Amino acid sequence: MQTLLITPKDKAQLDLLTNLMQAMNIKPTILTEEQKEDLGLAMLMSEADKSKKVSEATIFKKLRQ
Repeated sequence: MQTLLITPKDKAQLDLLTNLMQAMNIKPTILTEEQKEDLGLAMLMSEADKSKKVSEATIFKKLRQ
């Protein structure tokens, strides 16, 4: 099944869409800002170049800067 993600312009649109989905017996899921950020990060991570390896020393060196 595919997923549809909709961002309403305001609370009135959110309420209208929520009521419509409930009338159609579709359970809406409302994401928090943190959840949206997590999804964005996950998408970026999945698109990252995983062919190169970085040493642990290099990572810790960057973290100390």
